[in-house]
Amino acid sequence: MSRPVELPRWMDIGLLPLVNLAMALVVCAIVVAVVGLDPLQVLTLLVKGAFGSRSGIGYTLYYATTFVFTGLAVAVAIRDGFGRDAVLYEVREALRRLLWPLPPGGPDATGWPLGRVVRERELEVEISRVPGVREVDGLNLFERNTSGDTGGAGWQLLPRSAADAAQSLDMQAWQLPELLSIVVVDDSTGVPTSLAALPNPFAQANAVAVPVVPALC
Repeated sequence: MSRPVELPRWMDIGLLPLVNLAMALVVCAIVVAVVGLDPLQVLTLLVKGAFGSRSGIGYTLYYATTFVFTGLAVAVAIRDGFGRDAVLYEVREALRRLLWPLPPGGPDATGWPLGRVVRERELEVEISRVPGVREVDGLNLFERNTSGDTGGAGWQLLPRSAADAAQSLDMQAWQLPELLSIVVVDDSTGVPTSLAALPNPFAQANAVAVPVVPALC
């Protein structure tokens, strides 16, 4: 039995998509001509809609990119003199900015690069830069579970490397991380190992529940 031939990387991610696109355009042009429209005019409208404005370019890039659904759980120790809720909020926002694919997000404020691996150590460095964070006590990285198992509310904890006990989420050259779920707690509760049951902020004896009056139209 013959073994499958592995194509060079430049053909796999460059040539084959272009060939598929060209064939799709030819088929579409034939269909458009059959219904009595001008294929060139229709193609011009498609190109203008996809690349003729900033919003059009944004939509094109969004739908052309494969996003890997990502979840994070973080525990931090807070310095004295800093508000707990404010620090936890800033940690969440720092992580969202780091993994954001457009400027000013990303590690160098130009957006998270295509295909860049999400590494636990890089996330910890970003968290440690947040004012009020004394120490990062733990971080768990999750990936959306697509196997059909609903355990963990659809999230699966990534395994740790045997070399340095760190987690990482690999990306293909055309993929980007999309942070869908993030839980940040202080070190008194420990880092969550599942995103299925989020910690209850009113479970502690010294917590105070603040009523919120709903706005009525």
